[in-house]
Amino acid sequence: MAAAYIDDEQDAYMFPGRKKYPKKYLKTKESIVRHGMDDPTGTTIVAELEEGDEGWTGQSELMGLCIWYRDQEKDDEKAKGPETKEPLLKRKSPSVPSIIPLPS
Repeated sequence: MAAAYIDDEQDAYMFPGRKKYPKKYLKTKESIVRHGMDDPTGTTIVAELEEGDEGWTGQSELMGLCIWYRDQEKDDEKAKGPETKEPLLKRKSPSVPSIIPLPS
């Protein structure tokens, strides 16, 4: 299944050496998908070619896969606002006086 992503635009960006090192790419991609499927906040959706579908050859075939993730750990947990942290750098007042006088 991981091999199906080798020409994917997003994977081309994330794994530029995927065609030069296909074994490493496939191992990494498989690990990412496997961990996503095992994630308790994830829901995996698989699209499969079935009898009656265009292109049916008599054998089911994986056509697509996506993993959707929840933002909360539990379904009943309310969404929290964005986490705010103290800035790493404090804003300093200008050390050079303004050329244009400010109104008083």
